[in-house]
Amino acid sequence: VGEFFAMFVFVFIGCCITAQAIFRMPHSEGSMDITICFGWGCALVLAVAIGAGTSGAHLNPAITIGKAVFGHYPWKRVPSMVFAQTLGSFIGALFTWLYYYPMWDLVNPGHRQSVGKAPTAEIFVIQPSKSGIYTNTNLFFNEAMMTFCMLFAVHFVADKRMTMSATTAPVLLGLMLTAILLAGSQVSAIGINSARDFGPRLFIVMAGWHDTFKVYNYYFYVPLISPIVGGI
Repeated sequence: VGEFFAMFVFVFIGCCITAQAIFRMPHSEGSMDITICFGWGCALVLAVAIGAGTSGAHLNPAITIGKAVFGHYPWKRVPSMVFAQTLGSFIGALFTWLYYYPMWDLVNPGHRQSVGKAPTAEIFVIQPSKSGIYTNTNLFFNEAMMTFCMLFAVHFVADKRMTMSATTAPVLLGLMLTAILLAGSQVSAIGINSARDFGPRLFIVMAGWHDTFKVYNYYFYVPLISPIVGGI
């Protein structure tokens, strides 16, 4: 339950920040990138603070599966944890859609766009920043490498030898996420979290973005699989 609510808050706040940046600053990419990256970092601070005392605030299948692979988490609990993470992300996307409901027909009248002049799908899911420049192989490596960096920071913060307060750890992780998003956003929006992308992607298919699993040469598998590879 703790993991579900933490992921719900993370995705809802993060997607809402992305939405307001895109709606308010559609032609100001630099300012928009900083707003989105910093906003997702703040969302992670809140999510870690919510989940730390209950589920341990994995908030990422890469962390859960990685811990299980190395014997630090029971495999029998992995499916329920990953399901909670994905469901929380799905509901977070649903509430974002409801929150901005009047805007969808204004920006995408008649047809929800995953690509094009107003690709509102990128509010919810991870997509390449420069279409046609980077191959899915490049993007797979990018996502896996950034996940590795993030999990390196997570294990550093979680090390019991570190005398870190309960309030310091979430802030450090939020700053690390902000730095990673800023570092990699020229290549693609950085997810480093399979549940954070797959849950919202499932929702927006139901909500009218019917091509979201097909666009960019079936790019959806990159943010789904590469974070797991980077996490292990």
